[in-house]
Amino acid sequence: MLTTEAVYTFAELVRQLPSFHGRRIHVSTLHRWCQRGVRGVRLECRRLGGRIVTSVEAVDRFSARLAEMGTAAVEPADIAKTTGESESMEPVVRSASHVTRTHLGVPRGRRGRRRRTDGARQAAIEREERYLRERGM
Repeated sequence: MLTTEAVYTFAELVRQLPSFHGRRIHVSTLHRWCQRGVRGVRLECRRLGGRIVTSVEAVDRFSARLAEMGTAAVEPADIAKTTGESESMEPVVRSASHVTRTHLGVPRGRRGRRRRTDGARQAAIEREERYLRERGM
């Protein structure tokens, strides 16, 4: 798909995309969309030489897929309740937005690394205080 389209580096592309409230989409946002994606949808991109490139059409497809996911998040059971139809229409389709960033109750920080719990933080403080007391500080 990117082979038949005009490709741009991320720095070039942000100048062509529309701005919102006077602010452009940041280059790092495009990198994040390409590497991690949003709700399981990734921006199409290719490495060309030492640079990563994509196209305006790829951004358009990316946003269209995200928009489709937003409309697919409506459950048929909810529609049945409002229209009076039976609930046995079809399987429930859910978006990935209900998935949290925690796994098995382990708190995670902004970049997905494990954060220290309050107990672990308090234990570290007590260790440091003990260390300083032993050295007479």
